[in-house]
Amino acid sequence: MRLLSIRTKLMLVFTLLVAGISLFIYFYFPGKMKEQAYELIIDEAHSITEIAAFSISPALLFEDNDTAEEMLAGVKNNNDILYIVIVNQNGEIFYAFNLSEAEKYNFRNKNEFTQFNEVYKISYPVKNNNLIIGTFHVGFSTHKLLYLVKESKNTIKMASIFIFSFGVLAVFIISLIITSPLESMARTVQQIAKGDLKQRASIKSNDEIGDFAKAFNCMVDTLEASYQQLENFNKNLENRVRERTKLLISEFEERKKAEEEAQKSYELVHTIISNTPLVITAVDKNGIFTYSEGKGLEKMGVKPNQIVGQSAFEVFKEHSIILDNIRKVLEGNSFQYTIELRHLVFETWYEPLKDSKGEITGAISVSVDITDKKRLEIQFLQAQKMETVGRLAGGVAHDFNNILTVITGNAEIALMSLSPDNQLYSDISVIRSSAHRAANLIRQLLAFSRRQIIKPVILNLNTTLLDMDKMLRRLIGEDIEYVTLPADNLWNVNIDPGQIEQVLTNLIVNARDAMPMGGKLTIETANVTLDKKYIELHRYVEPGEYVMLAVSDNGEGMDEEIKTHIFEPFYTTKEVGKGTGLGLSTCYGIVKQNKGNIWVYSEPGHGTTIKVYLPKVHEKEATSINAEKLNELPVGAGNILVVEDESMVRHMVVRTLEGKGYTVFRASNGEEALRIIKNEKISKIDLLITDVIMPIMGGKELFTKLSVNFPDIKVLYMSGYTDDSIVHHGVLESGLAFLQKPFSPSVMVRKVQHILTH
Repeated sequence: MRLLSIRTKLMLVFTLLVAGISLFIYFYFPGKMKEQAYELIIDEAHSITEIAAFSISPALLFEDNDTAEEMLAGVKNNNDILYIVIVNQNGEIFYAFNLSEAEKYNFRNKNEFTQFNEVYKISYPVKNNNLIIGTFHVGFSTHKLLYLVKESKNTIKMASIFIFSFGVLAVFIISLIITSPLESMARTVQQIAKGDLKQRASIKSNDEIGDFAKAFNCMVDTLEASYQQLENFNKNLENRVRERTKLLISEFEERKKAEEEAQKSYELVHTIISNTPLVITAVDKNGIFTYSEGKGLEKMGVKPNQIVGQSAFEVFKEHSIILDNIRKVLEGNSFQYTIELRHLVFETWYEPLKDSKGEITGAISVSVDITDKKRLEIQFLQAQKMETVGRLAGGVAHDFNNILTVITGNAEIALMSLSPDNQLYSDISVIRSSAHRAANLIRQLLAFSRRQIIKPVILNLNTTLLDMDKMLRRLIGEDIEYVTLPADNLWNVNIDPGQIEQVLTNLIVNARDAMPMGGKLTIETANVTLDKKYIELHRYVEPGEYVMLAVSDNGEGMDEEIKTHIFEPFYTTKEVGKGTGLGLSTCYGIVKQNKGNIWVYSEPGHGTTIKVYLPKVHEKEATSINAEKLNELPVGAGNILVVEDESMVRHMVVRTLEGKGYTVFRASNGEEALRIIKNEKISKIDLLITDVIMPIMGGKELFTKLSVNFPDIKVLYMSGYTDDSIVHHGVLESGLAFLQKPFSPSVMVRKVQHILTH
């Protein structure tokens, strides 16, 4: 069998190649263009529908067809829009454009192309504040875009036929001369087939191959132009959509901003009117109310404009002063007057109303509720008085504490050297007991002035009541019924246990003394929240959660005059010798020092209730620790530096410590202490005992300087009163060793022993 010639092979190969290229171009590109056309239709439809649904939301919400028509004008001008139907949330048609066309294509179905792909239907929800208020139905015609696709397809078909025909023709004139150009052409065609429309066939001659290359390049130019046309159309559409979106968003934001400004203005005016503490009224020349506004009306039990249309002479018929003022202002007088009405005090300005001719047509009055102002003035004067007495008490207590420290200390030292059978032992015991009583009196003064040292712990008042139950029952006696009402799940408070016991004892004793013929005494605890309404009636009170302790009796009660003085120190209604007048003042000081409040409710013949409010804390109740039994004074060893500006106190401390085996150095102030250490070349100081407040150099500064040369030195502070260098707002800093004057030698020695061994 004869083999085919190379020419025949080449002709056969090139014929097949050209045919393949033609078929590829004919089938691939039209399908690809149609697919992209449908995607473009879908993207355009969703973009336009989403923007239109967003812009039409306010019109649909308020059922405003005119606004809907205006908002959709631009969309309707789009020639690709076949119909528009807007359905509200009840399924009713709110707006329709070409409704007959919409019903023809069954517009309520889901997003889809029609049977012959001539229309793309889309349904999009219309929302307002994320709530669906209707559905936006749009039908997009595909004729225009598919027409372009069809035209491009015909162009491609003709180009394919031309390529195939030209290729078949070229095969017949194939020779070795044109083999190389054909290979180049084949490579170019392959690149174009991959989608690179920038490729062009090279033209190396003016013969048929050159013409073929030119025709091929022309075909590719036509194809590229078609793609470029589609791309430009797509970009133009995207730009139009983007610009329209910006315009719609800008219009929406401006409208929203205007609505917000209007709402703010309305709320501001409403807030001012509804919260102003004024009562603004107006009457006509006959005294008929024409206006009545202001928050002050609430306290009078009157609603805004409630009395409009009524006669002022009828409304205030029981208040002759107000009627006289109305007559006076209607006569043309302007004046100011303070009126007390329904337990409220108002400062009122009256002004006549005149027309353009100067004739009186009515009057207006503006009243300000100054009830709280009057009450605040009274409370402020009372607070000033209490603060002045408190400062005096604190200053006196400091001096007495130093004196009592010397008396108590020397009495205890003297008793250690005497036999209990000795007459002097009894006499000195009386001195010590009297000093202790004086110290308790000073402690009460400090409690009132809120300047004493306290060590608060987390405790529950129900537990305190239970622990004190037996003692309190002994205090009140058998002729008084004693009732406790502890609250369930009572919150904890942070307070010194001794202080709350002192408060309870004083309140119980006062309640007992108010019932000389017997009666009923009730102690109650509760969790309470003091709100704004309570604060308005009780100044200087912080709102929040509190634990209430109430002590009530059904005794004699008190009048207003007594109630204004009961918290003053040394004020008492008892007979001479039966009361110091420090009980309730001590309670007042303790409660205030612990950031609480105390209030008295009483009427003559109806008993008294005293309520104490202590701030709630979230911590758990502290575990109680039994006090150490003081059987005997310990003996120790070590170098101790005592710095105290009161010579008698310094002598007592030094004498006591030296008697218990310690090596003691003494000084009257900080500079003297530093000088003694330097001159005597003291190499070791185990403990510094120093007063807090001293001339020249205080105790804290001295300890700081000594710590440089004696890094292991420990410190024990002592003071007759508190100071911010040791105590912050009357509360002892955690871990700080402190002795409150007056103190006994035994307590001091045990404190020293504890510090040196820990």
